[in-house]
Amino acid sequence: MRIPPIVLAAGLACLIFSCSKDKSYEPDPNKPLKDSTFQPVGAGSSWHYVDTLQGDFTLTSTDRDTLMDGVSFHIFDSKPDTSSTVRPAYFGKQGISYYGRGIFTELSDISLLYLKDTTVNSSWSQTIQVTVPVLGTLSATVTSKLAEANVTRTVQGKSYSHVSHVSFTVGIQSPIPVTYAQGDWYAARGVGLLEMHILSQGSAVGSLYLKDYSIK
Repeated sequence: MRIPPIVLAAGLACLIFSCSKDKSYEPDPNKPLKDSTFQPVGAGSSWHYVDTLQGDFTLTSTDRDTLMDGVSFHIFDSKPDTSSTVRPAYFGKQGISYYGRGIFTELSDISLLYLKDTTVNSSWSQTIQVTVPVLGTLSATVTSKLAEANVTRTVQGKSYSHVSHVSFTVGIQSPIPVTYAQGDWYAARGVGLLEMHILSQGSAVGSLYLKDYSIK
């Protein structure tokens, strides 16, 4: 069963990487705490993304926070390059867990656990509800694994260190269990989300790349 690309994006939200390492990163006590987090939140910080699925956009950190699903989220303004419309996006951290909400339009009501700052090969799963045309609202399970930690990765011609790589699969139950999407997240300490890829049945559905950024 093939699901439309925008639905695959709702099921969430590869290519140059070094050898695997375990979680051995220790923050430099002489550097700000923002350098050790996978999502800086300093007001005025901005990230410009190339998005092959929804169109390019810029995230800008505000000075506001909110509580949703028991997680404290920092609020970001998300503005498409081709529009003046600004909508909220949210990133939250609880312990070693990082959540995104509103990263994609279709994920506006889902707190997606996209990264855990843990040891390599650790895995986790999350059940979410997605709306599929014709089939209606279905239960989907996002199963993720920390495939790499503290690696170097090149994105849009820029090299980033202390990168974590999460691989994931998305499955639904209708009427039988079906794995209909898989992909990868990449995030760098002190920078944030670098890259994302979604595939279905071996074919690319959409990708996200960090083009440039400014951390305050």
